[in-house]
Amino acid sequence: LTLKGHTAGINSVGFSPNGQYIVTGSDDQTARVWDSKTGKEQFRLIGHTAPINSAIFSSNGTHIVTGSADKTLKVWNAQTGQERYTLKGHNGTVFTVAVSPNARLIASASADATAKLWNLETGEEIRTFTLRNSSIYTVAFSPDSKRVVLGSDKTVAIWEVTEEAPLLTLQGNTSKVMVVAYAPNGKQIVTGGNDQVIRVWDSQTGWELLQHKGH
Repeated sequence: LTLKGHTAGINSVGFSPNGQYIVTGSDDQTARVWDSKTGKEQFRLIGHTAPINSAIFSSNGTHIVTGSADKTLKVWNAQTGQERYTLKGHNGTVFTVAVSPNARLIASASADATAKLWNLETGEEIRTFTLRNSSIYTVAFSPDSKRVVLGSDKTVAIWEVTEEAPLLTLQGNTSKVMVVAYAPNGKQIVTGGNDQVIRVWDSQTGWELLQHKGH
């Protein structure tokens, strides 16, 4: 299949939990939802005033969350495309959004040197995480929804979602960390960035376990 419709670069793609739909986010300031079998565009999510950097289905498939260079997040009804609310609080581009596996929380990573935690159902801001006055490029939840991992300039940090200070800081990256992910069992974290090295870490101790070089 080829999905055509966006009029500018595409920054984000993702499947719905049941695999039936695909959501895409674009520099054309729209997100779009497509049927994954037919390629037909189902609807457009229109409302952001700058490029959309991240678009994701909630883990239960009921919502779509988008993050934009207009410094906001938006939460949409995944069945109708109707906007539910706009989350305001960041003072810089929102690079990445994530939804917790229990579908209760949203995390956002921003150029304003913060990541924020939000209530998915109400849109209420719960907590702000700050990391050494550096842009935070990426964020991911642990499988049990109790922790978030953040990536910034040379630093990766793990927070308990209930705490103000980081639980662990993972040192070793030599440039911007652009992607982070938890293993399905929650025991490892993998990171990648502009230093062209993929690192695997123990999520409980913060120790670096492996390096993969090749990119």
